Amino acid sequence: MSRIVRKVLDALPPGIGLPLDHWQQRARGGGRARARRMNELFRKIGSPDAVTAGPFKGLKYRYWHPSWNGLNNMLGTYEHELAPVVERAIMLAPDVFINVGSAEGYFTLGMAMRLPSARVIAYDLKASARYMLGQNADLNGLRPRIDQREGCTPQLLQHALKDARCPMVVCDCEGYEEILLDSTSVPLLTQAIILVEVHDATGFAPGVADRLRDRFSATHRIEMVRERKLVPADRPAGLALDDREWLECVDGDRGLPGLWYFMVPAGLFD
Repeated sequence: MSRIVRKVLDALPPGIGLPLDHWQQRARGGGRARARRMNELFRKIGSPDAVTAGPFKGLKYRYWHPSWNGLNNMLGTYEHELAPVVERAIMLAPDVFINVGSAEGYFTLGMAMRLPSARVIAYDLKASARYMLGQNADLNGLRPRIDQREGCTPQLLQHALKDARCPMVVCDCEGYEEILLDSTSVPLLTQAIILVEVHDATGFAPGVADRLRDRFSATHRIEMVRERKLVPADRPAGLALDDREWLECVDGDRGLPGLWYFMVPAGLFD
């Protein structure tokens, strides 16, 4: 899709732009064939209305962008590498959870479900993403708990962290972590649990991995998590898919090597 068409669709009200986006994605040859195939596999696994595995098992989840593979989310395999650190973060009981780059709400709503007492703030620039998050929130009865906002800046993040006892920030913002995650401009980040997808690549923020590590090494314990491709041996027992179909469902081509930092304030270990 051309960038011009994408900008036009994103600028439309979600109730208009999202159906048009679905229509044009399916109207293209490859998009139409992919949609048919994903619908076929979705029916084969029983057309679940909730995430079937992983840390957000049970989360009702129906709305996603037509160009994304929602089956990855439904099967609980989206960014499966993060499951252990997500569980550890939940054990630390954050009282404020902030998601920058919330998309249609997989992490936002999953963490809201797992942290029923936490205040939840979700930032996303795209109106269509905010719309889908709202729809998924309604499915789970979570809309009253989700404070949806548009773009995040260091100043806005500092304000959102104010008065938090044990905040957590999840950041997936296509290289903007270079600017946003800086304790010089956002001092309260020194007290925050941070899970960030690091976009250290040409066209994103080359060198940001080293810079983030340098910024937070004095205040946080930093764990690096790398992408691991799923293989047939990862397929759950009893799932009505063969190995090839399983790999189709969980394909999550990111366009760059997956790398995350899980950073926990050193004080939480004292």
